[in-house]
Amino acid sequence: MRIFVSCLMLSLSVFVGCGSQVDSGASKPVAAEATQTEKVASEGTEVAVSTVVLKVPSMTCPHGCWPTVKETLEGQPGVAGVELAKQVDADTIDKPEVTVKYSGDFDLKAAIEALAKAGHEGAQQLN
Repeated sequence: MRIFVSCLMLSLSVFVGCGSQVDSGASKPVAAEATQTEKVASEGTEVAVSTVVLKVPSMTCPHGCWPTVKETLEGQPGVAGVELAKQVDADTIDKPEVTVKYSGDFDLKAAIEALAKAGHEGAQQLN
């Protein structure tokens, strides 16, 4: 029983920093900052792969928020890869930017909506 309670406390402590962030005003949206296209050989055929950088201001911790954002985006159709921007400190997200590589099947609006459903609500695309 003690082991169960200890495991439960440990798993809850991972998420405490994510949901208790103090809001300093208006919610900042997710923003598409840049898009690039490249061709990648896949199984003998060339596939156009694009890249978009999303800013996710509500992503504050690398232990709970980042895995949720990554899993949510990887679950979207057409996503080929998701990477977090390089951070100054491994235990803090000081640059909440995510690079998404995707094919033509990717729907940015649906991905932003999925992030909102995963707890990163208020997300919207900026040009």
